[in-house]
Amino acid sequence: MREVFIRISLLITVLILCLFAGELITHIVQSSQTMFGKKLYVLHEYSAELGWRMKPNLDGIYERSEFKTHIKSNSKGFRGPLYDYDKKKDWKRIMILGDSFAEGYNVEYEELFSTLLQNSIGEVSKNFEILNCGVSGYSTDQELLFFKQEGYKYHPDLTFLVLCYNDVEGNSYNLAPGGFNKPFFEWSGDSLLLKNVPTPPKQNWGYKEEINHYETVLYNSRSGLFLRLKVWLSFNSKFYKLIADNETIHELIVKLGIGHDDFDELPVYASEYDEELWDLTEKLILLLKQELNKNGSQLVIVFVPTRVEYDRHFREKFLEKTKIDFKKHDIFNVNSFLTELCLNNDIDFIDPTSRFIEVSDSISPEKIYLMKDAHWNARGHKLVGELLYDYLEVNNYLE
Repeated sequence: MREVFIRISLLITVLILCLFAGELITHIVQSSQTMFGKKLYVLHEYSAELGWRMKPNLDGIYERSEFKTHIKSNSKGFRGPLYDYDKKKDWKRIMILGDSFAEGYNVEYEELFSTLLQNSIGEVSKNFEILNCGVSGYSTDQELLFFKQEGYKYHPDLTFLVLCYNDVEGNSYNLAPGGFNKPFFEWSGDSLLLKNVPTPPKQNWGYKEEINHYETVLYNSRSGLFLRLKVWLSFNSKFYKLIADNETIHELIVKLGIGHDDFDELPVYASEYDEELWDLTEKLILLLKQELNKNGSQLVIVFVPTRVEYDRHFREKFLEKTKIDFKKHDIFNVNSFLTELCLNNDIDFIDPTSRFIEVSDSISPEKIYLMKDAHWNARGHKLVGELLYDYLEVNNYLE
């Protein structure tokens, strides 16, 4: 018995020494590289009016397990060229509003749908400019405020609003992951009242805040021991983050039964949004349309479908893993909401779902989203760029 105890103690000691050595080596290697951190909010800075914005004049590498991108921003904090407020004579200008899907932090600038769209337009018309003003984490409320404060100065003829399912819930938040406070609107009778402006400075965001976000926002329940350990390590161990971000190791951990697949991007919670959230989002969209029209711009909504909506194989896997009852959870309810809203309010609606299904169900299906990060990959951006070009061509914007 004593010999068994000694062997176990020796094994534990060796394991601890290996982990310590791994941590030390990771610190040494990563400290020699000029890279942004893996948390997305390292790309952002505090904004009193909007909560946060992308840092201006960024120039560095942003790397996570599935991608490594060169992030460069102009002096206004957007990816792409810096344009004057005033348009050139006889030129047309398109503005893109949205969150991380619009910003596209996980693809190179040359692969971004707005860049591809600009290049495609350039083959038939030289008098077009596209401004991508997407900022990760933004919801409809911040996009409305941005246009009223800054966007209108660019005089866009057409504005694409890239809208994801979590924008609906995000419109009710006053605090975002990373510790950034955000402005939000509340109902005051039949009108909306802007709250939390100027926004308080960024709060400290660590283990306790991350756990609270999981429990109160994402899962609405007390987190388990495994999740708590995972979050603690993500904040305190570079070696853990290096291993956890490795796709092969991640798959092995899942197979061993000590980890779980990542389904963070799924809209099962959307079926539980209350009516007030839907009404708030609708009102914000209509206020944005009103502001755009007042400044000579047309609103077009571009929907962001999730993998559950277009990928039949992924949907089956998700159903098997989570036991979600799709009879109770309408996974298409955000799409249905936007379709009806646009139809009733004379707003053009671009829905990539059918095109994504076509690609997903093809003989040689191509991935459109990253597996863990849950955003469009380069192929997804290419498809969206093509759909936007088709819209412009059909509606005679390129003439």
